[in-house]
Amino acid sequence: SETLSLINYGANPYLSRSIFEIIIIIFNIFYFVILPRHLIKTKIDFDYFFSVFKFFLIITLLVGYLDYIFAELGITDLVHRHIRDDVGVGGRFHGLAGEPRQAAVHMVFNFSMYILYCKYFRVKPRILILLLIVLALIFTKSMSLFVALIFFSLFLVIFRMIKFKYLILLAIIIFFMFKFENIQNYYTKLLVAWEIIESGIDLPYHLRIIKGEIYPIYDIIKKSLDFDLVPVIFGHGSGSVSAVNNIYIGDYLGARNPNAQIIRLLFESGILGTMVFVISMIWPIKYFTHNMDKKDKHLYLITMIMILSVIFAVRSSIVFMYLGIITTFLHFN
Repeated sequence: SETLSLINYGANPYLSRSIFEIIIIIFNIFYFVILPRHLIKTKIDFDYFFSVFKFFLIITLLVGYLDYIFAELGITDLVHRHIRDDVGVGGRFHGLAGEPRQAAVHMVFNFSMYILYCKYFRVKPRILILLLIVLALIFTKSMSLFVALIFFSLFLVIFRMIKFKYLILLAIIIFFMFKFENIQNYYTKLLVAWEIIESGIDLPYHLRIIKGEIYPIYDIIKKSLDFDLVPVIFGHGSGSVSAVNNIYIGDYLGARNPNAQIIRLLFESGILGTMVFVISMIWPIKYFTHNMDKKDKHLYLITMIMILSVIFAVRSSIVFMYLGIITTFLHFN
C-alpha cells in the first residue's frame, strides 16, 4: 500500500528510532523487572520499601485532593500540569502525576501497590484509603480511564475471573462514566473520524488531541479491508507507529508515538505480538501463585490486570515496574 511504501521510503531516517525503542524495552526489562529481586531481598528491605510507598501514597492523596478542591472552589491552581509551565487542568484530579490521564495510571498503580502493602503486613485494606483512590480515579474524568475500564472488563472475562454480578457493576460504572461531557465529546467525534480522515479535511479539536491514536488505527483498518493481513497479524516493527503518524500528520521528523499503548502494540507488534505481551505480563503471576488458594491467586492477578488495562489506555513503564515488584514480592513470600 501507499502508506507501507512511504514507511519503507523513510526507513533509514527511522532506523535509529527503531534501535532506540528496542534499547528502551531491554532497559525496562532489566531495570524494572529483573533488578528489584536483587535489590529487595530481605524483610528489612521490604519493610523499608513499603514504608516509603506508604509515605508517598499519603502525600499523593493529600496534595492531589487539596489541588482538586481548591480548583473546584475557584480558589487557586495549587499544582500545575507540569513544573515547567503554568497550565492548569481545570476541575479534574491530577495531583503530582501531571496530566489527569497520567494521574489515572498513578492511582491504579497505587491501588495495586496498596493491596500488596496490606498482604505483606497482613492487615485488612482500609475502606477509606481504597475509597479515596477510587474517587481520585473518577475525578480525573479521563477518557483514558474509561478505555482502561473497558479493557479491565474484557480481561476479567477472558481470564474467567469475574462473577456476573461484578460484571454488571462494571457495566453500570462504564455507563455512568460515558455520560461525562469530556468522554461524550470524544465519542461524538470518533463516530465521524473515518469520514473526516477520508475527506482530507482538518481534524476537529478532540480528534487532533488523539491523532496519534487515530492514524495508526485508520491504517490498520485499511490494511484489513484490503486483506493485507501480514502487518496486521505480525506488526510493522519497532518505531513504525511514530513513522506512520509523521507521514499522515505531514512531519517526517521527531517522535509521534500514541499515548495509548494498545495502539502502539497493535501497530508495531501486530495482534500476535500484543497477545504475547499480555501473556508475558500474566504468566509470571500465575507461575508464582500456582500453589496458592484461589482467592489469593485471583487477587494478585487482578492487581496486574488493573495495571495492564490502564497502560493499554495510557503508555507507561509502570507495567514493568509492577511486574518486577510483584514477582519479587511473591518470590519472597
